[in-house]
Amino acid sequence: LALDVARGDVYWTQKGGDDAGQGTIHRAKMERRAGETADKRSDIETLFANMPEPIDLDLDLSTRTIYWCDRGDNTISRAKMDAVGRGSKDREILVRGLKEAIGLTLDLRNNRMAYTSLGGEVGMAKLNGDGAKFLATDQGSLTGISWAPDHGTIGLPSFISTRPTRFPAGSKNRPRMTTPGTTIRGACTLPPLATTFARVALMSSTPM
Repeated sequence: LALDVARGDVYWTQKGGDDAGQGTIHRAKMERRAGETADKRSDIETLFANMPEPIDLDLDLSTRTIYWCDRGDNTISRAKMDAVGRGSKDREILVRGLKEAIGLTLDLRNNRMAYTSLGGEVGMAKLNGDGAKFLATDQGSLTGISWAPDHGTIGLPSFISTRPTRFPAGSKNRPRMTTPGTTIRGACTLPPLATTFARVALMSSTPM
């Protein structure tokens, strides 16, 4: 989900079934029209349809461009936000070959984006897809991602655990940090429903 507050618009994805080609990207007003309900609205637009599995998205409002990741074909793409009804023909694929692409965030000031995959990858590229590289791999099942550029890091929440999970000392899959940011050292056990959170330095890189 992403907001265009100035115009009062909200954007969201619906992935559809696994590899079913039912994915869509929509837009509607943040405020419902008088007399309408959440399940009966006349302002919902379908910007793109028949897509593999669009998941996360972000907006470049200065160029009216929408960016998204697709878990079905493992790509990062972009298109003009106002290409209503044109379907996926206007889609420009920027990055390929991710392991179930699932998280995306833009750093417009520095002309770059960062993305994650369910396969534990953290990547970064320019907004046009140039210079794509991995900052980290084998990080477990990642989901979203958020910039913290003033601290030289990006934040990476992982899946929520439904039962205690123990990480032995020295385990490569052991999370570095847990909410709200306590450093983990040695063996540790995460409680049920704990969200793990890691930070990755932006200077680390591995070419894709």
